[in-house]
Amino acid sequence: RFDPVVDAMVRTYANRLRRALDSYYEGPGHADDVRIRVPRGTYTAVFTHRGVDVEETGASRRGDQPRSPDRAAAELTPTVALLPFRNLSPNGDHPYVAAGLTEELGFALTRYSDFTVVGPLSRERLLQEGLGPIEIGHRYGARFLLDGSTSLSGDRIVVRARLTDTRNGAIAWTDAYDRAFDQDAVPGTIEDIGVSVLGATVDVHGSASRLLSADIAEMASHTVESQQAMLMFHSYLRNMTPDAHVMTKAALQHVRKHEPLDAPIAAALGGMYVTDYTHYGEGSEALDRGLALTETSVRLDPDDHFVQFEAAYVYFYTKDVAEFRRMAELSVLSNPRTSNHGDTALFFALAGDSQRARELFAVGRRANPHHPGQFHLAPYFASAYEGDFEEALESANRIQMPGYFLGPLVQAAALGHLGRLDEAELPKTELLSLVPGFEDRARDILERLLRYDQPVDVVLDGLQKAGLEV
Repeated sequence: RFDPVVDAMVRTYANRLRRALDSYYEGPGHADDVRIRVPRGTYTAVFTHRGVDVEETGASRRGDQPRSPDRAAAELTPTVALLPFRNLSPNGDHPYVAAGLTEELGFALTRYSDFTVVGPLSRERLLQEGLGPIEIGHRYGARFLLDGSTSLSGDRIVVRARLTDTRNGAIAWTDAYDRAFDQDAVPGTIEDIGVSVLGATVDVHGSASRLLSADIAEMASHTVESQQAMLMFHSYLRNMTPDAHVMTKAALQHVRKHEPLDAPIAAALGGMYVTDYTHYGEGSEALDRGLALTETSVRLDPDDHFVQFEAAYVYFYTKDVAEFRRMAELSVLSNPRTSNHGDTALFFALAGDSQRARELFAVGRRANPHHPGQFHLAPYFASAYEGDFEEALESANRIQMPGYFLGPLVQAAALGHLGRLDEAELPKTELLSLVPGFEDRARDILERLLRYDQPVDVVLDGLQKAGLEV
């Protein structure tokens, strides 16, 4: 009789419990005979014997089966093995910093539903068994290994972190963080560094996401699982080509068919249907499909950051401004320092709230240095509204997404406003090659994409000044 709409706390703890169970059965409990699951959409434990196939509508079987010893399977699994950070302070002083950072990373990883965390593992046990990164990945079914060290010397804290690809033992990412040491500020410093580490690694545009999604993109759409489909979706947002759109939507539809209670999958697919309308010329029924799935995803998990983020996108394009703003701000509260906010910034810019757009753009950039070029559309429109087309052009030049027609489009518009017609020839040519017949359909295309009169008029005016007959 539990109603998750009335009290979200139970849903929150149930999600944490599901992740903890996944982590346990992928690690120390991989050989347990009896398995415990709490299927998504329910709050009742299910007990099964290892290897028994139990039919349950909407229930993911991912936690039921032991990790395959097949290394190739592990290479396509969105799992991170976490090692305790080592304390390298002189004389072993201040061990709580390393322990605190390890705990912070383990907790913060639960916010990134695209990945499962295993650990923290025991360094002593791994050393005794002589396991290196490749063997750890093989044993625990983890594609990546996250570890590092802390050192306090004088008035400075230095943290070194690295992400290792267990496929080949190569270091996929590494960085160092040097902070002033203040005893009272240590908890805040640990949290700040933890967020930076995960932003650079398992965030939707982080190193782990990029490496894994590149491999998953080679899989057939009907073979992917939930987390793999979500990584395909995030990869699509970095490379919004027609081929990637078709493949990603097919993968989401496949997972949605088998896991109808997976809220992030429903949210992502709802967003893809809206993109059918905004980018690919489908009728308003595509918006209706997207809105229906969005509302389903919100009912399934109203507290999930990604669900809120995608809902904001869909409500923006269905012109429900109040719900757009509400969901966008909820997503900020749910995960205040993720690069997703760089995308949300654009919609605030298009809606005329330049200040909030710039704030969220800054958050998105800080969260991950590998953010996609489309983030720069937010400051582009914020500057264009203010008549600062030099600044707008600078933002347009930073988009740099081959095959993404909005890049050359806003470049040409800014150059047109600046009267630099010779320079506008190159982006105009690129635009017309990417969108044949654009001049005849320009207003319809822009009204679908930008939704509001002000950005449409600003862009059309610039394109006309650049010499396009729109």
